Amino acid sequence: MKKNWIIISIIVVLTLVIMIFVTQTKKDLGEIKIGAIMPLTGELATYGEPVKNGMELAVEEINAKGGINGTLLRIIFEDDLGDPKTAVSAFNKLIDSEKVPIILGPLTSGASMATAPVAERRKVVQLSTIAGTIKLKYAGDYIFRVFASDELQAKAIVDKAIDIFGSKKAAILYINNAYGQGIKEITENRYIERGGQLVAIESFNESDKDFRTQLIKIKNVKPDLIFCLSYWKEGALILVQAKELGIDTKFL
Repeated sequence: MKKNWIIISIIVVLTLVIMIFVTQTKKDLGEIKIGAIMPLTGELATYGEPVKNGMELAVEEINAKGGINGTLLRIIFEDDLGDPKTAVSAFNKLIDSEKVPIILGPLTSGASMATAPVAERRKVVQLSTIAGTIKLKYAGDYIFRVFASDELQAKAIVDKAIDIFGSKKAAILYINNAYGQGIKEITENRYIERGGQLVAIESFNESDKDFRTQLIKIKNVKPDLIFCLSYWKEGALILVQAKELGIDTKFL
């Protein structure tokens, strides 16, 4: 589901960028420069690369049709490794060296929250692509998002768990970072509000590859459903290992 949202977000992001610049019909800009920050190396590159490829394809198509009001578009990419401190450095570099008025990203919730104060202070638009943290909603006047917030995602999966699958006793397995902590808290609260009972809450770190310890603990308390709040790469490994352990509980 999150992968589909990435594709949708790319389309929305580039559409909004066009709207920002389309009114500048009488001014010769030479080119329209836009900054973009995402993990292009390291563990999270698997999430940054599809976004980069989508943006490059969109720019190629826009420029092939004459650009925006005759002005070509150029995106300058910076790699933040998914790290908040690196993201802040990349954000400042794009402003100081490239003079960009808008920056797409960062991708992760932690990095997006780290750069938000910089965007506010320097009055540069930050358009976060797939960061879900609810905190971005209150981060400032220059901060925008095109991705469904943790709040919306959590409400959707909890309501599906209860209304469609009839869940009454669930477990949560979440990734221990800004994204995972945020959506875990909202999922937990929403499920309890809807009358559900949480029998286990387990976490794992971004670098983990073995989730058997957490899965065995969850299996032992016999939930009727497991909320798996993670990125898709870790999610795939979790499902494989759950099957190996004989867990046939529904995952959401």
